[in-house]
Amino acid sequence: MSGMSRSDINRAADRARGRVDGLANRARGIVDDASTAGSHAISRIEEAGKQAWDISQKYGTHAQHVAGEVSARSSRGLRATSRQVRSEPFISILVAAAIGYFLAAVLHRR
Repeated sequence: MSGMSRSDINRAADRARGRVDGLANRARGIVDDASTAGSHAISRIEEAGKQAWDISQKYGTHAQHVAGEVSARSSRGLRATSRQVRSEPFISILVAAAIGYFLAAVLHRR
């Protein structure tokens, strides 16, 4: 340190402070950029979540309607079949036997 004057030390300190300030500014910029990117990502995730919710509500309602329709139609079919079996039990047994024989023949060939 004997070869350095006070002004040399002050200049070196000023340069060091300048570099530290430059690095601090760059770090602030990087943090700001990361914060902005994070905010954009969160916004996009929230929007995707809202869209997924809307779609699930739409298709959930539609599925509920379709399930109700299937249930109603199958109930009507079951009632009609029950009436037919009660009115013609012998023919119903013959039809059931023919269907069973047909299915057995098809499955046996595989």
